[in-house]
Amino acid sequence: VTLDSPPALEHGRRGRRPGLADPLAMEPEPSPAGPPVYISYAWGDDTAEGKRREGLVDRLYASLKAGEFNVRRDKADMGYKDLISRFMRELGAAPCVVAVISDRYLRSEYCMYELQLVWRNPQFRQRLCPIVLPDAKINKFASLSEYVEHWQTELDDAEKAWSRIKLANTAPDGLHKRIDRIRRVAQKVDEVLNYLADMNTLTPQKLEENDFAVVKEAIKKRLRGEQAV
Repeated sequence: VTLDSPPALEHGRRGRRPGLADPLAMEPEPSPAGPPVYISYAWGDDTAEGKRREGLVDRLYASLKAGEFNVRRDKADMGYKDLISRFMRELGAAPCVVAVISDRYLRSEYCMYELQLVWRNPQFRQRLCPIVLPDAKINKFASLSEYVEHWQTELDDAEKAWSRIKLANTAPDGLHKRIDRIRRVAQKVDEVLNYLADMNTLTPQKLEENDFAVVKEAIKKRLRGEQAV
């Protein structure tokens, strides 16, 4: 069977109404070039607050895409059967990460592991562009101590469960890796969040002004430095 010039297809082209683009002649939209910019945030929350947070991330993502940044977001760039762990490692080592930090983010194992991976790689302050939402009260001692306590409890619970399992029934890439992830977050959460609290992150409203102009400028400065390395 040859597919060079099917008669029916040629007839369809000749019979196409004027003014309609030929879908077969349309070229795919080129992907933005340049270093990747990752968005890290907590999703899957159907509450009113979760929907507001998702809306902000949607607007941020659309703005960065329109600005021709090579922006990556798990819901848009991860396909069926892609590995979450691989995406998190790529995000952790990315030249620029925009983290939308909420209370849910600070209590999420996956989000906090992403943030911890960003922290472990060089130039944390230069690479991270944080958007701190009002419910993430990292500037208050009592609230900050609650997050530290939360992760200590998470680690204690994980270690208790781990102690009931025979090591012979575990694998390096199984529960062992999972508890190590929780341990790393628990050990670093105080240091990372106190560092964030010391940064002038501005308010989400200020950062969203003029189509995220402040965020975009910070990303551009970072990527110019990245490209010069």
